[in-house]
Amino acid sequence: MPDTSPFTTDVKECPYPAYDRWREESPVLWSEEIQAWLVTGYEEVRHILMTHEDFSSMNSVFGGPTVEHPEFPS
Repeated sequence: MPDTSPFTTDVKECPYPAYDRWREESPVLWSEEIQAWLVTGYEEVRHILMTHEDFSSMNSVFGGPTVEHPEFPS
């Protein structure tokens, strides 16, 4: 299981190597740190975006950025 922390300094400064690694090792993986799925594969993301009845932000558990994990460019 790859390290799935999108909040490390290295990933915040340049996320592309982490994105490549995550996509190669598992295009859909669970991040324990943020308690959410990371979806990095093209086909997987496309499926999610095209399947509104199964995937929606209407029931999102995220309440916005927190002090521990401020927003960062992605």
